[in-house]
Amino acid sequence: MPSAFTASPARSGSEAFVLGVASHAAARVSSRVAGLRWWRWCCTKAGPSDG
Repeated sequence: MPSAFTASPARSGSEAFVLGVASHAAARVSSRVAGLRWWRWCCTKAGPSDG
């Protein structure tokens, strides 16, 4: 698996940049989803349940 990344040293920089941006975007999305889940959990706890 790691040999596939080291096979092309010319694109290693761009691939690292793309992977970094993708990981950062994934972290932001996951944090946003966690916030929405927390907000929804609070709303369901405070408001009436939909049963």
